Amino acid sequence: MNKKLLIATTFAGALCTVASAPSLAQVELTAVYVQQNFYQSGSSVIPIASSTDPIVLSTIAELGDNGPGGNAKVQFIFNSATADAFTSVTLSGPGFSTPQALSAPVATPNGNSINYQSVYNASNFSSLAALNATYSPGIYTFTATASNPALSQTATLDYDANHLPTINGANALPALTTSSYSALQGMSAGSAFTFNFNTFTGDGVTTFHQNPYTQIGIFDPETQQGIYSSPLLSNTATSFTLGANTLLPGTAYVYLLNFDNQVNLGCTKSTTCNSLEFSTYTFGTFTTAQGTAAVPVTVTLAGGTLAAPTALPTNYGYVGQLNGQIGGAPDVSFYKFYWNGGAFEASTSITGAPPGALYQLELTNLQGTVLYDVTLNQLENGTLDELLGSGFYEIGLVADSTTPDPNYSLTFETPVEGGPASVPEPGTFALLGLGLAVLGLRQRRRAAA
Repeated sequence: MNKKLLIATTFAGALCTVASAPSLAQVELTAVYVQQNFYQSGSSVIPIASSTDPIVLSTIAELGDNGPGGNAKVQFIFNSATADAFTSVTLSGPGFSTPQALSAPVATPNGNSINYQSVYNASNFSSLAALNATYSPGIYTFTATASNPALSQTATLDYDANHLPTINGANALPALTTSSYSALQGMSAGSAFTFNFNTFTGDGVTTFHQNPYTQIGIFDPETQQGIYSSPLLSNTATSFTLGANTLLPGTAYVYLLNFDNQVNLGCTKSTTCNSLEFSTYTFGTFTTAQGTAAVPVTVTLAGGTLAAPTALPTNYGYVGQLNGQIGGAPDVSFYKFYWNGGAFEASTSITGAPPGALYQLELTNLQGTVLYDVTLNQLENGTLDELLGSGFYEIGLVADSTTPDPNYSLTFETPVEGGPASVPEPGTFALLGLGLAVLGLRQRRRAAA
């Protein structure tokens, strides 16, 4: 897979489900995001800047400006409804002697639509106290300039810095238990592994996802590739089990444990909707034990409909390739499979299709909602390359050709399985719960010849 791991610098749509204020149709949201970063070794949790672990430090260095940014960083976010609503956006408030420009707007998902986000980043603070000494809590004003001065607008945000994840009144640092951290070192990739960790108290409420929440992420420090992200867990959760064969044997990884607290302030405190989000991350390293990776199998299996997909039997083990045939339009061929979570890539090739015939490769949830899709013809291979939370999904082809029965092959770069006997439904875009400054992958759709 040609994927580059990113530390996301956007809300990825998580905050953008807040309703727009009627008086400011172009301004959807003002927000602030604060992140703290720590490092765990054994029972010790320290600011990440104090870490001497070469894997963590080299990984952070390779991430550059998109990395964690010292112990603390802050982002001020401004969302507009359209890309050309404003020619520029500046920010003023405590810590600014003169107004500061936000970045050019970037399109971000907002449910089934798109909004446009501009960001001001401030990183590499040695502590939260140092951050707040520069960008102290208070009223911040966004000035959005339009080509027509009559359409220029301002929006304010009340940055209240008292919503960090806490435990017993003190700031809560995410941490694996000492025994769990020890067991993680040299864990068997071929067996399930249970992470045990502490809890925290949060006061955030949001309609987009569970909040406050805890989440675990894993990535490869050599390739900067996101490997896995757990579903969003309750802030009172104390454990999470990673499925067998999610990771490779004899491989070094960096993990993170995230505590997140988001406060949706609604649309009444100022001229537009605003939100505050506070996240604390603890990073650590581990290497899996030497061993043999699970061998994927190739199976030939007729697909079902979207409403009644063919489920991969659990006795198949890990499936690397599915072969089948698809009839004439409006035929479909769908399969239900279980995914442990993380970077998902599947491709398909079709042989025997008539010239001009088109096929749609689709990935859906169990409710039939299309999450990702790509169109291909008889000369192309279609590839889906996405980041998914753990759970059950459907994948399949939709035909528009009237000529029946071309053959196809579905290939999974990371094999899939029929699934455990009982698992929770996947949270759509569960990885977005890794929030604003978390491990995410560049999502893309492509059709490669």
